[in-house]
Amino acid sequence: MINPVSTFKRCALTGLCATGMLFSVASQAIMIDDFNVGNSSIIFDTEADDESVSGPSGINGANIVMDEAAGWTRTLTAELTNGDYMSTEVCGKCEAAHVDMSGGNSAGIGTFTYSGGSVDMSNEQTLSFAWGSDLGGSSASVLFTDDNGITETVASWGNLGPTTGSGPEDLVAQAAMDINFGGLNASAITEVRFVVNAVGNVDSIIDNIQTSPVPLPAAAYLFGTAVLGLVGVSRRRKAAKA
Repeated sequence: MINPVSTFKRCALTGLCATGMLFSVASQAIMIDDFNVGNSSIIFDTEADDESVSGPSGINGANIVMDEAAGWTRTLTAELTNGDYMSTEVCGKCEAAHVDMSGGNSAGIGTFTYSGGSVDMSNEQTLSFAWGSDLGGSSASVLFTDDNGITETVASWGNLGPTTGSGPEDLVAQAAMDINFGGLNASAITEVRFVVNAVGNVDSIIDNIQTSPVPLPAAAYLFGTAVLGLVGVSRRRKAAKA
């Protein structure tokens, strides 16, 4: 005869183990770039209107890119659309990234592109980054491309405000934005572009671009419901044998 108490314990233990497994998975965010480099600055800059320059920047052991998935590279682009000067930089001094428009009343687009690998982001729900700036008004957006070559803007921030401080420890994290995958195959993202539209002599400092998974409370609710279901099955079996 099957002991109903033993059955209940097994069901409860199964549910708790499943819940613990989900918590361990759901608590993992994907770090797109933490910019923690120890080498000297890597700068791509332009000083002529309508000019764009780009190139790869080094990724060493201290830097986490795309959650350390294999095959990824980082490319910087500086595109001056108006004014005197623009640079896109991974800074070894402050271990963050800069989009610098100093040197004139300039406007332009700084882009950090991650490509060459593939990562599953289907469990990710929000995207955030740390931001510091000596002048407000810039905007930022993130574009994903999947293995079918489809590109979508998955999150965007408008009119980012100025902050104080010049190092990553002083950066103010923006509120996380929901990721809108649209028609993307979220299980195979092959390129990520973080784009800053900078205006008016702004020097923006960026750090810790990352995505976050489904919130734990929702996960707890789902698995709590599963545990209650298992308990109900155990009780029905017990009643049937009484």
